[in-house]
Amino acid sequence: ERLKVVGIVAPAAGSTSNALSPGICYLPSLTLHVMEQASRSEMVANQLLDSEKDVISGKTFEELNKESGPSLDLDNMISVDTKKLSSAFSIKVDTKAVENFVKNYVDEVMSDVSVEDSSAANSDLSGLLRELADGLTAYIVDSEAALPSSVSLGGAGKTVLLKRSECQTLVSRYLASEGISQKISALAAGYELPNEVLDPVIAPLLTNALSTYISDFPSNHGDIWARREELAAEGITVDGDTAVFSQAAAEEIRYQAGSGALASSVVGEMAKVMTAAKGMKDVRAALNEIPGRLTKLMAGSMRVNTQKIASAFKFNLTEEELTRLMSAYSYSGSQRSYEGNLRELGYSSPDEPNAIIVYLKDFDGKEDFIQYIDRYNKDAEEKGEDEKVIRYTDMTGVLMASVKTILDAITYVLIAFVSISLIVSSIMIGVITLISVQERTKEIGILRAIGASKYNVSSMFNAETVIIGFLSGIIGTGVTYLLCIPINALLHKLTNIDSLSAVLPLHIAAILVAISTMLTLFAGIIPSAGAAKEDPVVALRTE
Repeated sequence: ERLKVVGIVAPAAGSTSNALSPGICYLPSLTLHVMEQASRSEMVANQLLDSEKDVISGKTFEELNKESGPSLDLDNMISVDTKKLSSAFSIKVDTKAVENFVKNYVDEVMSDVSVEDSSAANSDLSGLLRELADGLTAYIVDSEAALPSSVSLGGAGKTVLLKRSECQTLVSRYLASEGISQKISALAAGYELPNEVLDPVIAPLLTNALSTYISDFPSNHGDIWARREELAAEGITVDGDTAVFSQAAAEEIRYQAGSGALASSVVGEMAKVMTAAKGMKDVRAALNEIPGRLTKLMAGSMRVNTQKIASAFKFNLTEEELTRLMSAYSYSGSQRSYEGNLRELGYSSPDEPNAIIVYLKDFDGKEDFIQYIDRYNKDAEEKGEDEKVIRYTDMTGVLMASVKTILDAITYVLIAFVSISLIVSSIMIGVITLISVQERTKEIGILRAIGASKYNVSSMFNAETVIIGFLSGIIGTGVTYLLCIPINALLHKLTNIDSLSAVLPLHIAAILVAISTMLTLFAGIIPSAGAAKEDPVVALRTE
């Protein structure tokens, strides 16, 4: 066949993706011609007459597939002498060396981990309590949500009335506040303790520190205690269950929470629990290393006899069986079939295509094609023919939907700005018309005096606003057309895309002019109506 090359298609310079695959492309007429020539072939004709037999070999497809497929029993081809295989591996373990290793390692671990010395845990817990106490003082003074009341005694800063009955509530709120629970969790994690172990200890200690402050208030703050009657007259109660609290009390609260009598005893016992937990954690971590070290110790004790392993396996393969084995593993795995033979011989029916490739000239065509497929799928599902449903992924549609979402957002923002501009301009037109009415009051009186009706006066001002709106629209669209020239020149230079241009279609321009005219007309209705209602006598007296 003589073929004529009519063109060469190449990707555009700088393109990152190609719609066409490399190769020779030809018209459907050539495809139909090849199919017609193949249908005239004697081989194809014979194959079409018998769908059970392969015309190339003369055998049935079932026979061919049985012969070509692997049918060797590998279990009978290899024999294994289990006794020789077992004797190939030997291990000689020195039990005394293993015992000494474990004993020495455990002694080393226990000497490094001491559960008696709780000074570190004591220091960590006491430090946390003092830090929490400082934060609690600031929380009570600064946090309005946690305070029952706030008063001023004439000094600097905020002063709070602290009631004994509210101490526990204040502490609970404070410990539940942001950042505090993380500090407690960090300490618990270091000693491998759950938070539930520390929470019942910390809350009572802080509550006790506040209660102790209230109890010791008369002796530590005698100046304020002596003024309690004077403060009572001002509505400030200072008694055995209520004390005045300020940032200056931080040191007392800090001492009671971290180093007071109750704190010292509780912290000491708690530190032992924390130290024991940390010790157990360290012991488990150290003991987990024993299997790995034992493996290294015993690795040198294992012996492998490679000669016995080689003699334990025996391959029972004759020359013919070896040939069949190689043929089986070199077999491609494809099965011979009636349809496959016709396809290889170049025959195909236009009514039963293997694939259909559709190239659409524009996005509107793509949308129409997708709608067509969707209608076809809907009909197939309604008929219960799910096997005929076409599954597809519209990647271009997904990308365009994302771009459309962004463009819609930008469009909405621009519409909002334009709407604001239209509202402002409409108000200004109404104001200008109103000023015009006020300045031409005498003219309105003369017109009414010579016989002009209210409708005539209103129509005059309405006509003026319509003319203003129409001329404004014409000027605006004209300026837009002129601006498109430099804008397009800049776009073409920056993007190198000649088809990318800013345009204002004529029908859109006409709509814009109409909108401008209607807005100005609406803006002038109220002032024109006011002009029509002017009393002619009063209007004539106006200078």
